[in-house]
Amino acid sequence: GKRRRKSGDETDADRLVRLQYEVLRPRDVTRGGTAALPARETALLQALLVLGLYPNVAVPDPRNGSRSRPEQLYHTARVPDVLLHPSSTAVVGADERAQRAAASAGGSGGSGGGRGSILHGGGASSGSERPSARPELLVYATLLRTKKTYLTGAAAVSALPALLLCAVRVDASEDCTRLLVDNWLCVDLPSESERAAALVGEAHALRRGLSRLLRARLPQAGCEAPLSDLPSRLRRRLDASPLVPLREMARSEREPGSLPGLDGEALAERLAQFFLAAPPRHSLRSVPRSQLASLFVLRPPARGGGAAGGRESEADVQQRAADALQEEIAAGRSLGASFDACKGGALLTPWFCWASARAEAADSAGYSAHMKRHTRCSQCGAALIVSLAELRAHQASEACREAAAARAADEGGAADEGAADREAEGAADASGPGQLPEEAEGARTRYACDLCEKEFLFTATEVLRHVARHRQEADAEPDVG
Repeated sequence: GKRRRKSGDETDADRLVRLQYEVLRPRDVTRGGTAALPARETALLQALLVLGLYPNVAVPDPRNGSRSRPEQLYHTARVPDVLLHPSSTAVVGADERAQRAAASAGGSGGSGGGRGSILHGGGASSGSERPSARPELLVYATLLRTKKTYLTGAAAVSALPALLLCAVRVDASEDCTRLLVDNWLCVDLPSESERAAALVGEAHALRRGLSRLLRARLPQAGCEAPLSDLPSRLRRRLDASPLVPLREMARSEREPGSLPGLDGEALAERLAQFFLAAPPRHSLRSVPRSQLASLFVLRPPARGGGAAGGRESEADVQQRAADALQEEIAAGRSLGASFDACKGGALLTPWFCWASARAEAADSAGYSAHMKRHTRCSQCGAALIVSLAELRAHQASEACREAAAARAADEGGAADEGAADREAEGAADASGPGQLPEEAEGARTRYACDLCEKEFLFTATEVLRHVARHRQEADAEPDVG
């Protein structure tokens, strides 16, 4: 028969399960004997979890606030729309927090059917594009595939410190207000340029300290290859940038010994403070593949001969590169090193690339190689239902260029007349169309009214409003006879 284990024996698997339970279970579930961990130890546990489990991270779907808790979705780098396993300690902790909040408010505590988010600071804001004080990630142990896919062994960690500490590649805009992480997560930090650069510099110091500690404990671990010098153009832009931590990062990578070393205790203290400090307000979202290429500054693709019609502008070169690369991404290719090789910018450290992300998405954002969408041509203003290839062909056609020239001439000649007519109508009808800002003029088209025999420069909404006013005047006229 099978030999029975003694009650005191404990295998490695038993110890691993016990450690996972002790680390991942929320402190709110703890009853009686076990006291809550201090904030410093909790932050260190979060850091260790992320360092050990990355890239096993998931972000909440922006629409989770309108879903019941069992139906809330999360997205990973490779598998979208996964569920959190009902037995996960993160679910138990969320239910416990909901019960305690309801009890403190004098109500009855519900659990499984609630709509609160699993992540702290829940609701609709968790994982949405609205800036938040501390968006969170779910770090998980495994994906369990049955009829549905579930996250198991999940715990919530602060998003920005975790990503900066563990990401394989971070692409930043020139002012550091947008960070693209591992080609699938986008972190936007509006008006937080200096604080974002300071966080990146601190993450670099921690990474260097962890790397030195690892090489000291594991002598067989190899050293990273030295980085090449920055191109002169990007070097001048970096020297002129007010973001001092980025310049210090580049110097520390190319001048060994310029960054002071950290012993074990100092490293643990700075690691805890990195997770405890309040990060700048930021938003976190996953990036669809159809928008990925449009978020990066790309090197121009090789092309024989000169561009038709003269030298291409930088915007045209960028758009052409994004269009070509988007076709590769749609086919499931060019998401690894080949995709990173197409990016512009300067590699300041082995993991951080500066000025390789765009602050705003290019015109190709949201397009798919096999689907059409409603759009308006930015040159001639025509309303179209086209694919990306059809839109590019339309913008390169002679008809689009002629329509764009005629549109510019019509807008220039009719702007004064349209403004005078709108002022006259405003005296008779306070709800008439008002003067839009100059930057909105591109959305206007020339409109000739058959009823009042006048010409206007109207938006589509103003045309409908003008026709409705004529209809109201006609209905108000008394019947004769």
